[in-house]
Amino acid sequence: MGQSDEIVKLTLRIDIALTLYLEVHNGMFAHPWWRSIPVPGLFKSIPFDKFDAQSSQVEEIIRETEARVRSIYEQATPCEKRHLAALHQYTVALMNTVTAIRPIVSGLKGKTDNKRYDTSTYNADIAAYKEAEKGYHALGEGMNRSWQAYQRSLIAA
Repeated sequence: MGQSDEIVKLTLRIDIALTLYLEVHNGMFAHPWWRSIPVPGLFKSIPFDKFDAQSSQVEEIIRETEARVRSIYEQATPCEKRHLAALHQYTVALMNTVTAIRPIVSGLKGKTDNKRYDTSTYNADIAAYKEAEKGYHALGEGMNRSWQAYQRSLIAA
């Protein structure tokens, strides 16, 4: 596999990680209509076990991808380095966000097992999560521009 093929693969892995993370986020925080209408049988439980395992899987994907991004950076062309630098920044921000959601998932999962997760801890975890979330959101558009420019460079080559 050539370096450009690997860079494409690494970028797509981060896109997969983002999709998996968003499933956790949306499952935890989305407010579908069936959660707000008090009709028996319409409420669905939140699959905290699944979200805990999935966020762990996302962390692993990001960790492996980031390690590979760092290892191929030195041999990269200037164009590849620009994209790898953007990918690195985005990956770090996404990892911070996934790491920040884990205590919320674990805390709420624990509550279903009658473990303590008090409101002040929850609020602090939510505040930390929202702050981390801003980081990857802020870098998202730049990551998309970098990806598009990198794809154009592959076509031109």
